[in-house]
Amino acid sequence: MILEGTRFGDIEVDGEKIITIPEGILGFPNSKRYVLLDHSGDSPFKWFQSVDEPELTFIIIDPLFFKPDYRIEISRNEIPILQPFAPDDLSVMVIVTIKEGAKDITANLQGPLVINTKNRLAKQVVLVDTQHTTRHSMKFLFSPKVCNTSPHPTLQTV
Repeated sequence: MILEGTRFGDIEVDGEKIITIPEGILGFPNSKRYVLLDHSGDSPFKWFQSVDEPELTFIIIDPLFFKPDYRIEISRNEIPILQPFAPDDLSVMVIVTIKEGAKDITANLQGPLVINTKNRLAKQVVLVDTQHTTRHSMKFLFSPKVCNTSPHPTLQTV
């Protein structure tokens, strides 16, 4: 399938790689299908390109890259759309916001994307009663000392 995008031009997308978010992302309920694109060879950032609205693209990252203690706890009942799954089938990513001139870079740790890598279904989970914020600063990533941890699942199901 050819995706006529505004940011990357026309790109070929393997239909098997499309991730579906049946409920959409908060604020973007009509865009339900996305594809992950690499930002660059060794960058931890990914592009989360909408298939439904080619002008819509999010920057996402595995939160463990910059916050190794990031954990979320949700019950299986809260994410029935992702089932059936084993914990190893799930991947957690967070949306990054870059303000004007890259002076303020934040990650939404309160609304992570939980992706079932087996069935390609996903959900944006809104965490309540948490210490996580929607604007976790990532400015330190661009300092000489960059946190570089190896990613692993950050989701604990109960």
